[in-house]
Amino acid sequence: MKMKKILILGGSAASVEVVATSRELGYFAVVADDRVTGPAKEIADQSYVISTTDIESLALLVEREGIDGVFCGPSEFNLKNCMALSERTGLPFYCTRAQWDRCSDKSSFREMCIRHDVPCVPGYDIPSEIESADLSHLHYPVMVKPVDGASSRGVLVCHNAEEVKDAYRAAVEISSTGRALVERYIDNSESGFTAYYIVIDGRVHLTLTGDKLLVDPKKGLHITAAALFPSQYTDSYLETIHPKVAKMIKSIGMKNGVCFLQALVTEGQILFHEMGLRLSGGLMYKLTDERNGVNDLKMMIRHTMGERMCSPEEESRITPYLNGVVAGSLCVPLGIGTVSHIGGVEDIISFPGVIDVMQNYAVGDEMTREKIGTLPQLFGRFKFMVKDGKEAAKTMDRIQDLLIIRDKDGHDMIYKRFDSRRLGTIERRGMP
Repeated sequence: MKMKKILILGGSAASVEVVATSRELGYFAVVADDRVTGPAKEIADQSYVISTTDIESLALLVEREGIDGVFCGPSEFNLKNCMALSERTGLPFYCTRAQWDRCSDKSSFREMCIRHDVPCVPGYDIPSEIESADLSHLHYPVMVKPVDGASSRGVLVCHNAEEVKDAYRAAVEISSTGRALVERYIDNSESGFTAYYIVIDGRVHLTLTGDKLLVDPKKGLHITAAALFPSQYTDSYLETIHPKVAKMIKSIGMKNGVCFLQALVTEGQILFHEMGLRLSGGLMYKLTDERNGVNDLKMMIRHTMGERMCSPEEESRITPYLNGVVAGSLCVPLGIGTVSHIGGVEDIISFPGVIDVMQNYAVGDEMTREKIGTLPQLFGRFKFMVKDGKEAAKTMDRIQDLLIIRDKDGHDMIYKRFDSRRLGTIERRGMP
C-alpha cells in the first residue's frame, strides 16, 4: 500500500511533535516553510522551502506529491494557512474559517457565553472613536486587549481613562481586524482555570482541567508561571458549567476537533474570557497519554488523514482525572539578553517524576524586549507527575535549583523564579 503523506506547515520547534507523531503513526511527513532548515525539517521524511503563506505553491505541492492531509503545530498563524490550503485543495481539516473566527474573536466568544449561560468576564461597551469616548462608566482597574490577539500580546491593565485610550490604540494596532475590547479586571491572584475538550463525531468530551498561576499580572506579565492538573474545581465544574460549555461547543457545528477555554477565578467563581480552537501549546496530551492512554494529537492527525480519530475503547478512556496523580507544569520566563550558558537540563530530565521538557531557547538565542509578557518569553516548560500538591511544590523548587541560564556577562537570565508557596496547601487528587 502507498504510504499516506501529511504536509506539515512550519519547520520550527513548534512542529517537531507533529512530525514525530505523524511518523510514529506510519505517515510520510513532509514539512514546508520559507527557511532552508529547522528542527522539524531535520526529522521530516522530506522538506521544501515554500512560505506557508504561498497557498498556490503549496497547492501545487499537494497535487504533485499526492498529499493526503495538512496540519501544523499550535501556531495560529499556520493554522489559518492550513485552513486556506484546505479550502483551496479540498483536503480535510477540523474547522472552517467561520468557526475559527467565531471562537477566536473574544467579543464573539463572550456573546456565545452569554447566549449559553456560560459564566464569563464582564465587558464594557466602548465607542469606536476612542479619542472622544466617554469612559466615565468604567470601574477601574480594567483590562484592555485586542479581540483576536494571541500569546498575551497587547493585554494591558489600566487604572484611568488616559491609560485606557493608550492601551486601546495599541491593542487596535496589534489586532488583525483593528478592534479591541475592555473588560473588568479580575485580580488573578487566586488562580486561573483551563478546560480542555475534544469532539469526536459530535460527542463533546472534557479531557483535562487545570489551575494556573501567572508570572506577574500586576506588571502585565499574563503568561503562565505554573499549573497543576486536574483542577481543584473539576468536580463542581462537571456538575454545573460543563453541560453548558458542551452545548456551546456543539453550537458552532464542529464534528471532530479540539479546543480549550481559559478562565479567571475570583472567590471560587470561574469566569471564561478566551477560547482556542486548537491544540494547546502546552502539549497536554503528554499528561493524558501517560495516565489515560488518550492522545489528542494522534487523534487530530488521524482525522487530518481522513481516518477515524480513535477507537470506541480509546474514547471510553477519556476523563479529566489523572488516575491517582497530580501533574504539574513549570514555565520559566527569561529576562532580556542573549543566552550564553544553559545548565541543569539533563539533571532535570532524570529527576523523579519529570516526564517532559519543552525547551524553546538554545545557546546563542536572544530574548528581546518585544517578547516580554508574551509566550515567546518562556525558556520552556517542565512537566511532571507526583502524588499531591505538596510534592508538586518540592518538585518545582528542585527544578529551579537545578536550572542555570546565563547571558554573555554571566548574569542570571531567569526573569522571575516561581514561589511554590503560591500553590497553597490545597489537597489535590487524580480521581474524583
